[in-house]
Amino acid sequence: MRLFWVALLITLPLLAGEREDWSILQDSGLLDSAHLFSGRPTPEERVRRLNEAAVRLDDATLLQQQAYERLSSDLSFVVFHLTEKDPNLLHNEGRTWPSGLSISTEPSMGGVFSWKPRLLLGSKTVKLSIHEGTWQLGHGIRLEIGRWSAQWGPGLDGLLLTDHARPLDGLWIQDESPKESVWLPALLGTYHREFFLTRLGKGRTVPRPWLMGMAFSAKPSPRWEWGIHRTALFGGAGQSIDFLQVLIGSGENDPSSSSPGDQKAGGFIRHRFSWGKTSGATYLEAAGEDSAGGLPSKWAFLGGLHIPSIGGSNFGLRLEATNTRISLSGTPWYTHNTYQSGYNYHLEPLGARTGSDGRSLGIQLSAATVRGAWVGNLYRWHSYLSTTTPESGWLGSLGWASESYKATVSCSQVDNLGSISTPQETTCLASLSWHY
Repeated sequence: MRLFWVALLITLPLLAGEREDWSILQDSGLLDSAHLFSGRPTPEERVRRLNEAAVRLDDATLLQQQAYERLSSDLSFVVFHLTEKDPNLLHNEGRTWPSGLSISTEPSMGGVFSWKPRLLLGSKTVKLSIHEGTWQLGHGIRLEIGRWSAQWGPGLDGLLLTDHARPLDGLWIQDESPKESVWLPALLGTYHREFFLTRLGKGRTVPRPWLMGMAFSAKPSPRWEWGIHRTALFGGAGQSIDFLQVLIGSGENDPSSSSPGDQKAGGFIRHRFSWGKTSGATYLEAAGEDSAGGLPSKWAFLGGLHIPSIGGSNFGLRLEATNTRISLSGTPWYTHNTYQSGYNYHLEPLGARTGSDGRSLGIQLSAATVRGAWVGNLYRWHSYLSTTTPESGWLGSLGWASESYKATVSCSQVDNLGSISTPQETTCLASLSWHY
């Protein structure tokens, strides 16, 4: 069986997702006005971005043109899967697959009621679910109520909100598109605001807690983008709620607080550069797990370098590293003395894939040919939450994509999953998808 997977890895070409394609257009200079930090672009914002990029496509490389074509295609797809058992993948939105051969489809249905049903068929599995579904209201300010998935951050991963876990049920409010700033235009330029409120599950040490988040990003020029963001886990069974206190971010370490919650806050900065024919971006995200003197403390970091076109060629590179270790305080990230189930949803991380008290490094190589784009990823992480049985692992993937078809294979290996002494696990997933 292991030889089968080795052969599969060689013969079948993970595809860079939509977030990666937007960053290719932005960091190549085809798109100036997009706020890449934004976790969930509206349909109107997608159209606006594509119209802006279309004007500059004549001078684009093949890799950039293909990223544009993928973003222009429909989001509905049919996927054939082959796996030994359900793998541990990144940016997976909590999707699961049965072992063996299976097929799934996720047609996107837009309008005021936007939803994405998922049908999964396997040899012993028939499952129909609503993967995403929202009721959308408003003009200028977009209100969505339902099930949604989103990610914050300037890179592929993020510290406070990611799409590793299954979609959340709740409220999402944001500006429909970035707005021009009347005050302090040199500092703000255009700005974008987001807010969400959701409730997590029952199977936790504190059942059914609330999770709230808010973010603000600004783009003073096409080359610079910065922002601030925060989340708060509060309430739940047996816990009192002072919503005003949670909203303004006070009481985190105050014993007299009626609703301290588990709060995190931070910010990011992103800069686009050009060296001759090479264009790209550097970025940094930082956030505090706790507060001291009213300000975030116990910091975690994520930083990266993205070069979508090396020397104007059809080859690209991305390096990204995450550090959630708090060596001096001795208190791991994503943990709390009240909310001991951690910062996750159905055991999948809501923040960085690295998890508590860990480090990770990822490298991505991309190339374009006339027949489609190739993307290879290698991601390595190590969690120090347990000194006796530290979790570590790697994820490798190789993918090919045209405008309508995508073929991917991903393999992961994990030692001591969940920082519990367990045998080494190696799992793989191969998939072929058709977008229509």
